[in-house]
Order: sequence, then C-alpha cells, then structure tokens
Amino acid sequence: MKNKHLLSNIFSNGKILLIFFLSIILLNNNLHSENKTELSSLQILEKTRHPYLIPGSGTFEGIAYSKKYGGKTQKFNILANAKFSSSQMAIKLVFNDEEAYMVSQNFDDGMAGTTQIQLQKTKKNKTSLADIGIRPSDLTFSCLHWNFKEQLKNDSVRGRSCFVFRLQHPETEEYIKACIDSKYFSPVKIQWFKNENEKKYYRELTLTDFEKINGIYIVKEFVVKNPGWKTKIKFENCAITLDENKK
Repeated sequence: MKNKHLLSNIFSNGKILLIFFLSIILLNNNLHSENKTELSSLQILEKTRHPYLIPGSGTFEGIAYSKKYGGKTQKFNILANAKFSSSQMAIKLVFNDEEAYMVSQNFDDGMAGTTQIQLQKTKKNKTSLADIGIRPSDLTFSCLHWNFKEQLKNDSVRGRSCFVFRLQHPETEEYIKACIDSKYFSPVKIQWFKNENEKKYYRELTLTDFEKINGIYIVKEFVVKNPGWKTKIKFENCAITLDENKK
C-alpha cells in the first residue's frame, strides 16, 4: 500500500477519512461538483483549514522509527487519543510512554485557536519528541493557519495534482510550502523553511501509507525528515468511532 497508485485509488473514494499527523479530515461528495479553477487562493485555503468532520473519537497506537543518517534506527512507542467535531479537535499525545501533551485546535480561530499544554516532560537524558523532529502543534495542522503569502505553480505529489501555497509564520521569518490535493483540499506534503533566503527546506512531512477501517481510509504511516535525519511514524493499532447522529 505504499505507492502512488494506492494514493490515487484512495483519493478517488467519495468518503475518506485522512488522519494526517492525527489531524482528521472527512471528505464528502459535495467537493466533486465544484469547479476548482474558479476558486481563489484564499477560498482553497479556507476549505483546507476547515475540514468537514463527523463528530467522533479515535485511538491510535504505533511506533516512531527515527534515524540520524549514518546512525542506528531507534524505536519509540507513540499513542494518541483524539476527539473531534465540525468546529474543533483535541488530541492527547503520549510519546515513549512518558512525555505527554494535550493539543487542541478551534478551526474558526486560526493560530489563535491553537492550544498546546505539556502534561508531562521527558526525563533527563531520555529522547524527547523534539529530538526526533516532531512538534505537538503538527497534530492539528496549525501551520496551515499561517499568513497567506502567495500561490505557487501547481505540483504533483505521489501521483496527485496539488495546489502549492507559501504561508508565513505570523511572528517569525519561518515559512512553509504546503502541497494541497487539488481535488479534495487535503494537505499531502509540507516543507518548512527558516527564512526567505533559505532555498532548501529544513523539515518535510509526507503521507506514505493508508489503511481502510470500517469503510474509512486512515493514514497509517507518514515520514518527517530533514537533510540529517528521518523519522517514520507507523500506526499499527487504530480504532475510530463516528457519531453518525451528529452529522
């Protein structure tokens, strides 16, 4: 399931649940009838920033495989419990059976709607989430709420045609290039740059594998990397409960 043909097949389904870094996006059939060429850059971003979610919850257990180039692969347990609705998402993340965060995102409030609380720190001399290149705020895709700068030339990621946007952090020089699937408005790949003078990204996140659970596709695996290291997150045990009565 780790090739561009699978990705293309998954995105062709009218009812898809993509958990991209545990950010849950439910796509429905009304997206198919829109003429995307008539949408402005801000309209595309608005649809990406406000995913259509059926209220529910999910539990995701997996392993983080992290390796510095030239070094040995290290493995760490990762657990996430999520609750979500059409207006917000809350996730409790536990890394390496110890370090814990509560992260939430109100979709209507953008960066102001992002909350991150560290519940428990990593013990001294033990590997932390930051050591393997993961940011808790990635879980809710808060970077997609950064300030719009420009829409770049369309690109292709794993066989999918994508809109590409440059978004600027509101308080620093950091910016991202976000590749958004042009049919479903779902993020596919994000690259981080330290400032405008940097031509090479220092961090990249890409979807790499999927699985169908109860008629819904979820992201089972994604990769975060930079020129010196690579971390792969693979969720081996996943469960999702949707409240169909609250659509």
